[in-house]
Amino acid sequence: VPLFIRTPRRLQLTAVGEIYLRAIQPAFHQIAAATQRLQVPPGPEKVAISCTSGFAIQWLLPRLADFERRYPQIEIQIGTTNRRVDLLSEGIDFAVRHGVGGWPELQAYRLLDDDLMPVCSPQLIAPRRTLTDASDLLQYPLLHDEHREDWALWCEAVGLAPHFVRRGPVFTDSNGVTA
Repeated sequence: VPLFIRTPRRLQLTAVGEIYLRAIQPAFHQIAAATQRLQVPPGPEKVAISCTSGFAIQWLLPRLADFERRYPQIEIQIGTTNRRVDLLSEGIDFAVRHGVGGWPELQAYRLLDDDLMPVCSPQLIAPRRTLTDASDLLQYPLLHDEHREDWALWCEAVGLAPHFVRRGPVFTDSNGVTA
């Protein structure tokens, strides 16, 4: 399978090559990070955190300055990703993920509860329709993060069958859902 096309002055990736590059890039980043950790001289105490960008933006970053003021000897390294990380091989002290838990071989602790509530643009609803019942939402596009758990949890909480909420665009970053 050709991954690139050779031109007189450069190499150009084929469509398959671009897909393959996106698939293997995390492994290259992992190798580079592991190599860098070997080369960095001992210095301040470091804590490596892996979290989603949504958690970093909405919760962690607003509290970071206060933490750094209280613990100036600790250097915080933050990596954002949605994928399940290997804490040991990637040198990560802990990871924060969104979900209901139940991750085999990991200790999980609930940090906070989300209050789930549906929101939409007023232009989507008015002036054509009004919502009279929670089930009325199911006629509109539902936006999901990649785990697709939130709408099912919300439906359960309001007494709707959660199997109706599988349709709609899926965002790999929850910030796309809330933007």
